[in-house]
Amino acid sequence: MDSEKIRCFVAFPFSEESKCFLEKVIKKLKPSVSNVKWVKREQMHLTLHFFSALSLEEVREVSQIVDKVSQRFSSFPIELENLGVFPSWNKVRVIWVGLNPEGKKKVEEVFLALEEELGKLGFSQENRKITPHITLARSRDPFSVAADSWELSQPFPTELTELAFIKSVLTPRGPLYQPLGSFSLGGSGNRLSE
Repeated sequence: MDSEKIRCFVAFPFSEESKCFLEKVIKKLKPSVSNVKWVKREQMHLTLHFFSALSLEEVREVSQIVDKVSQRFSSFPIELENLGVFPSWNKVRVIWVGLNPEGKKKVEEVFLALEEELGKLGFSQENRKITPHITLARSRDPFSVAADSWELSQPFPTELTELAFIKSVLTPRGPLYQPLGSFSLGGSGNRLSE
């Protein structure tokens, strides 16, 4: 029996154009923020569910669930339109970009469908309301920023077309991501990585 435990997550990946836009946002923010770790281009995504330790069998089960959920939805447009932080503007630990209201609503629908299917097979569900966002930076030491000092010059329209199931391997230089599966919304062209 294989005892390897896999750290992984389900997320919406972004197009290269979207990543280019997000990199421009980071470049604009960098002069005003120090002591943060900026997210690399290849790690930009919108997480729906994180798993700290799955067995290989559980990875197969989750892959089937993600495939099933992806078939229930078509691709949909979103706009990257605002900057936000966690947990608060007075104690910033995470800097992120959020979505327009319609995009948030669709992401929430996919999230709830995923949580429902995971729950049916006994997987623990997220005990939080989702705040759809793309993390740009993390800080170990909280800092304060005026809430109105950061804003995007204009919204960036894009489309979410697939769900990704991604393995995350922790290294001293940060996490390395390896695809476990890619699932087109609407179900065409889904593929599992070996």
